[in-house]
Amino acid sequence: MKRSVIMCIGNELRGDDGVALLFYDMLKRDEEVSGIADVVKIGSALTIKPAENAEKIIVIDAVDFGGEVGEVKVLELDDLDEVAGFTHKPSLRIMLGSLNTRDVYIVGIQPKNLGIGEEISEECLSAYDKVRSVILQILSS
Repeated sequence: MKRSVIMCIGNELRGDDGVALLFYDMLKRDEEVSGIADVVKIGSALTIKPAENAEKIIVIDAVDFGGEVGEVKVLELDDLDEVAGFTHKPSLRIMLGSLNTRDVYIVGIQPKNLGIGEEISEECLSAYDKVRSVILQILSS
């Protein structure tokens, strides 16, 4: 296993909450990213297995941090307590908090809609280049 793991988390049935799962396919095909990090897709059943031996963990998910729709923000695990709109906060905090790594980053994408059956918004779809850039910055640090 590579030393870094990118975990794309979401629910494709809930509008913008599925954006990270869509980005998974793009990141997996991106040789610059997938050449230096394992890229994994995690739906509604969160699991710690892919990140067990990682030195650096990057989580991509829709996070309502009060920004502009499609805005990308990097949060640390400790920041999750201050973010109200993070669907996976309790389970993710417990899961990642139990690992022996201090390098955990959450790359949050501000959602527009999280309704069941909604489409992913154009604003969130257009955040891919920014998400990719942030990932490469984190991996190179």
